[in-house]
Amino acid sequence: MSYDFVFVHGTGVREPAYTTAFNRTADQLKSRRSGVRVHRCYWGADYGTRLHENGASIPGFETKRDPTALPDDEEYTVGLWSLLYQDPLLEIRLLAFKEGDEGFVPGARPGDELDQAVRGLVPSGPLMRLLEAANLASVFQKARETIITEADYQEMIERAQAPFTEYRIAVASGVVAQSVVLAKAKDGPSSVTLSGSERDALVDLLVTELGGRERFIVSWVKDKFIGTIKRLATNEIDRRRGGLSEEAGEAAGDILMYQARGQDIRGFIRQTIEAIDGPVVVIAHSLGGIAAVDLLIEAPINKPTLKMLVTVGSQAPLLYELNALASMPYSAGARLPKHFPFWLNIYDEHDFLSYKARPIFPEAQDVRVRNRQPFPESHSAYWGNAEVWDAIFAKLP
Repeated sequence: MSYDFVFVHGTGVREPAYTTAFNRTADQLKSRRSGVRVHRCYWGADYGTRLHENGASIPGFETKRDPTALPDDEEYTVGLWSLLYQDPLLEIRLLAFKEGDEGFVPGARPGDELDQAVRGLVPSGPLMRLLEAANLASVFQKARETIITEADYQEMIERAQAPFTEYRIAVASGVVAQSVVLAKAKDGPSSVTLSGSERDALVDLLVTELGGRERFIVSWVKDKFIGTIKRLATNEIDRRRGGLSEEAGEAAGDILMYQARGQDIRGFIRQTIEAIDGPVVVIAHSLGGIAAVDLLIEAPINKPTLKMLVTVGSQAPLLYELNALASMPYSAGARLPKHFPFWLNIYDEHDFLSYKARPIFPEAQDVRVRNRQPFPESHSAYWGNAEVWDAIFAKLP
């Protein structure tokens, strides 16, 4: 049997990205079965969002900066902490590999005094009040224990030499960052309302209670790490000022617009499908999968014969569980309409925008694939993954 495939894209996709994904999809389908026809369903041009006032609502949208310039102090701090919240031992790890000077004696442990201060720290009243105000008091001790049991911390102590200012700062920053990570895991992402000045005050007070700062210390860590911050953080700051906001205007904007006025996208998908003689298989990615599920719940496709819906990296099951699916309010034990076609849902656990359908909709079938990419790259990596196409062709009627 010959099939017509309709390829529906997801949120934020514009040309030439749609054509790139469409061509990959068409190549994969045609290489596996001769005679298939693949149809475009590019709704982004006419129904996707855009910045109608050219980004007038975005602070600093038109800001330009020299890409070779080093970050200023504020940008360095923002960049450093964006990384510390991902890896609280970042500075500690760097110091663990710092080469000693000529006076370094293997086996000697000048850092033992710092280690004892860290392990024996009893937060003072001012420190405890700051921790309580930031909702970090309940996790502070666990954060410290997490840091000091790491091999990188122990290696840093083994190699530490006076002056110890940078070591104290690294430990204090690591403990504060780890506390934030633990507090968010314990009480939710919005449970920590910590401003930069409050965070810096916490670090400064911790440094003081660990022994204080020697005067006129040049930051070895900053000197070694500023290039990395420039590449990983400053570029991200620049993207937020312009390009990233524009991308978000398309990606997040498409989602918001769909929730408010999704009927236009659903109507475009229906029109595309009904212009085909059939039989048809719809392959819908991300937001396209939400729109396709909504469309098929609302009313059947009477012409042509719709054989299968394939959602890839889609959030439709999550929206239904959240009672946010436009076409069907949540109801425990509810079933899809009888006219709904066979539904194959493909997801990757490393794609944090993909969800399982079968636990929510028993009629659906889930297939887990492994794109072997980190997020967000994993969200767009399906089309070159043979597991995806194996799953689709295995389920074709």
